Amino acid sequence: MRKTYKKPFHVRFTSHLREWHRRLGISAAVFILLLSFSGLILNHSDDMGLPNKAVNTAILLDLYHIQNPTSIISFQVGSAFLVQTDTELWLDNKWLGTERDSLKSAVLYQNFILAIIGESLYIYTPRGDFVDKMDSSLGLPKNMDSLALYQQKIVVRSDDHYWQSDEELTQWTVLSPSMLLTPPLEWNHKINLAVSKKNQFQHQYRAKLLNWERVVLDFHSGRLIGKLGVFFSDIVAILLVLLSVSGIYFWLKRAKQQKNSKTSSKKPAKSK
Repeated sequence: MRKTYKKPFHVRFTSHLREWHRRLGISAAVFILLLSFSGLILNHSDDMGLPNKAVNTAILLDLYHIQNPTSIISFQVGSAFLVQTDTELWLDNKWLGTERDSLKSAVLYQNFILAIIGESLYIYTPRGDFVDKMDSSLGLPKNMDSLALYQQKIVVRSDDHYWQSDEELTQWTVLSPSMLLTPPLEWNHKINLAVSKKNQFQHQYRAKLLNWERVVLDFHSGRLIGKLGVFFSDIVAILLVLLSVSGIYFWLKRAKQQKNSKTSSKKPAKSK
């Protein structure tokens, strides 16, 4: 009966290790490419403008659990809408800035948009470009809460008093009640947005809170899908360590074999 030849343990171990090394290398190559690509993007994120690029993908916004604004204050100024979503100020789809004070009133005047925000009067162009900011230090009354047009001039309501400006908005005078009877003041009141418009501003608000640099950074670190992503990144890191260790093992083994081969070839042949 013929005996079955069994390879030595170190030979079988090396064979299995080489097979797993090959599989790990193929698997790790995909993740190394993704990490390298995302790393390159992060190194040049400022040049690409990623910190200022809002994420408009609803799936990503939901993934980050970004909620709709708790309050929406809106005024119609001409054909445009001036809207404050929590602390973010918008003119249609253009972001005007972050204002912690509340938007109280807005009106279109001489091809400019005037808005009371907190205790200040802001002036914008119809395209949303900032022009000026005025407050009580420039002669405006305190505690302003409403804007209106009266005889082609701006009227501000403050503590139940009415102040009218000149055409350049540099001087303000108190109006007597008798002057307000005819014609009546045209106050610009808050409006309720249509559902489609409301959804638009809600989406703009959510997108403003997330930029593409944050998404790429979280993808690079594995945090894009939460704790599961971090755990997965840890597994990939362990696989790379194993791949490195097994690679060093094979390199040392091959170097030893080459050294032994050179030593054997240098030995003189025995004479018969």
